[in-house]
Amino acid sequence: MLATLRRAVAGNELLRFVLVGGVNTGVTFVLFLALCWVMPAPAAYTVTYVLGIGLAYALNSLFVFQTDMSVRTALRFPLVYLVQYLYGLAVISALTGWLHVPNSAAILVVIVTSIPLTFVLSRMALRAA
Repeated sequence: MLATLRRAVAGNELLRFVLVGGVNTGVTFVLFLALCWVMPAPAAYTVTYVLGIGLAYALNSLFVFQTDMSVRTALRFPLVYLVQYLYGLAVISALTGWLHVPNSAAILVVIVTSIPLTFVLSRMALRAA
């Protein structure tokens, strides 16, 4: 079973991307909660968000897309999250403001639809040298 999982992960960038996203989410969630013990939540969120981008950069470079890390890609990679944020903001605004979709459904739409966008942008940011 473990060998089958390894083969599936080895040959599938999108699956590795989703797994890395899950790991990153788990790590930053725990870090956020820990930091909230020593600083206000907005500060903890900011620190966690920045560290999460750094972790995503490292994991996506080394594990998902198997590319070398460089200053150039490190500077380019945060733009992925800027685009993802603006996309999510636009979709949330349209769904909740214009179409009156409940917040809980709107955020799920953003999450699900942003995965392919973030995957493609991450690949472009890390592979275009």
